[in-house]
Amino acid sequence: FYRYNLTTGVWTQLASPTYVTATGTSGIGAIDRNLYLSPDGTKLACVSDATNNYRGGKRVEIYTIATNAWAASSQIQNLNDSGGTPRASCVAGLAWADEDTIWCWASRDFDGAKNYVRCVKYTISTDIFTAGASLLNGTLTYASPTNAAINAAGTVVYGSVIGATAGEWYKYTIATDGYASGGTLTAGRAFGYASDRDKLWYFNTTTYQQGYIDTADDSKNDNQFAENPERTATYGAYFGVKDDLGIIIALAKSFSPWVMISYR
Repeated sequence: FYRYNLTTGVWTQLASPTYVTATGTSGIGAIDRNLYLSPDGTKLACVSDATNNYRGGKRVEIYTIATNAWAASSQIQNLNDSGGTPRASCVAGLAWADEDTIWCWASRDFDGAKNYVRCVKYTISTDIFTAGASLLNGTLTYASPTNAAINAAGTVVYGSVIGATAGEWYKYTIATDGYASGGTLTAGRAFGYASDRDKLWYFNTTTYQQGYIDTADDSKNDNQFAENPERTATYGAYFGVKDDLGIIIALAKSFSPWVMISYR
């Protein structure tokens, strides 16, 4: 785990999360370990303790910036539904509601035949996961959320890559414990691995320019930043966005050397 200073270009190694990404069979234990900033800007959250090929983890870890310390949650419980042979549940996208509450998307599959997700509330102070209703659908082809967001009122949680296509997203209304499809991305767009409290970010699959679904009105907002001249297709989906849209950090060419580019 590192901190990168945009002004000086200096990397500083910090304490690492408690649970590292698992290793083993190809596709098992992979985590897209996005960082989610708390509303007051003092903490980060990420998924941890990799479990299966749905690119999630059994735990949430909280990082306190001032003390350079991580605290891992307990493991999420198995969320049992009828049908098939259940695998362990895992959480993926996260969205902070307040400094003590994080909403997660939990997924699991049944022998590859029935995919489902649940929206789950994690309370940090009590270390308790509280699961919402199950979104169980035999035709739910995509149940592997890449990111989550929550609207300004704190009433609706959004999750990307849920539904019949990879470009579909779902909404969970907290008060009614109910789900509805939010829509589908325009052709030539795909959801990226980038976290933002009130937006679901995606990218143009040709130019790799970044856009977002706004939870304020469900609008699609294409091409928010210039095309990255240093990127390759392999790494175009990985980027980070400052909340006020003032800066974007994009992973560029490769892991060796590891290159980052910022736009202001």
